[in-house]
Amino acid sequence: MADKVHCSTVGDYFTLQRGTTYKSRLLGQPGPVLLGLATIQRNGGFRSDSLKTYGGECPDKLLVQPGELYVSLKDVTQSADLLGAIARLPSGFQAGRLTQDTVKLEPKRSDVPLDYIYWLLRTPQYRNYCRAHATGTTNLGLGREDFLSFPAPEPTPKQLSLVGTLGALDDKIELNRRINETLDEMAQVLFDHFFPYSTEDNLPDCWRVGRLDEVLVLQRGFDLPTPERLPGPYPVVAASGPSGTHNQFMVRGPGVTTGRSGILGNVYFVHEDFWPLNTSLWIKEFRNATPAYAYHLLLGLDFELFNAGSAVPTLNRNHVHNLPVVVPPMKRVKDFDRRVMPLLRRQKANHEESQTLAALRDTLLPKLLSGEIRLDDVEV
Repeated sequence: MADKVHCSTVGDYFTLQRGTTYKSRLLGQPGPVLLGLATIQRNGGFRSDSLKTYGGECPDKLLVQPGELYVSLKDVTQSADLLGAIARLPSGFQAGRLTQDTVKLEPKRSDVPLDYIYWLLRTPQYRNYCRAHATGTTNLGLGREDFLSFPAPEPTPKQLSLVGTLGALDDKIELNRRINETLDEMAQVLFDHFFPYSTEDNLPDCWRVGRLDEVLVLQRGFDLPTPERLPGPYPVVAASGPSGTHNQFMVRGPGVTTGRSGILGNVYFVHEDFWPLNTSLWIKEFRNATPAYAYHLLLGLDFELFNAGSAVPTLNRNHVHNLPVVVPPMKRVKDFDRRVMPLLRRQKANHEESQTLAALRDTLLPKLLSGEIRLDDVEV
């Protein structure tokens, strides 16, 4: 019987297959998705919100199959959050093509513990290793030998148990994301069903064409002095921020805000009270609209038509107010909101749960290498 191979570095498990350049004119044509930097989350993980297909040459050696691992050995930011960052193509996706910025990890044998390696290369210890071995100034790089030399001792049973826990957390986060996508689709189907008319042709009784400011009024945000700004998905300032005279500008949730400058046309539904930034417009008055209806109405507008800026795209609210819209009966608007608000609240609950699970995952990750693994860590 052959002796068991003992591994101590990433290079003992894998060889690397580097990607190649592609022709930009073939983007969007039928073919595999391109697996470049935009498909990797900062500090690791697959990112699916900016996938583009490629209709050019895709030899088998450049293809990544579902379940396989690929990494970025480059980064264009000084934070190095993508340098050495790893991703795994999820099941349910078609094969993807490497780019000049990514490499595929090709196992040297059939029993390589892929899940263990995947999570090992998402630990903060590994991320610090990548930053410490970065080369270059403007464009950062991680040498192949440095990457392959990262310590990767064979996993212990406790480590494999923790890997299972980390995988379960990520699976639940991904499930919540897919559920929220489905809830988005359901809400849009309901909007199209309740409000099928986009022109004045053949409008039924009690429907009419009016201006957007008959339905809602947009207000420019504010530059508040020394606010407490917190990270999050909305371009707003925390409701627990400045007090005193500036409280008059607080928007009482639920509300809707949209990008005015830089993030032109991005529309956000905000459940809590919030402070609108100067780079956003927010709905000051719901005249003939309730929040869910106003949110979906704005989602359907092409804000690029109202760009009042030049180098920096800027939205003029007065231009948007003049937009002709079909004004439905108020009863129909309220019926729509009554059905859709529970979907929006479910999305919020899923998002908050995913944030909690991600925080737990990030708390457990360092233990994969530190050895400080207790039974309650694994079974939490």
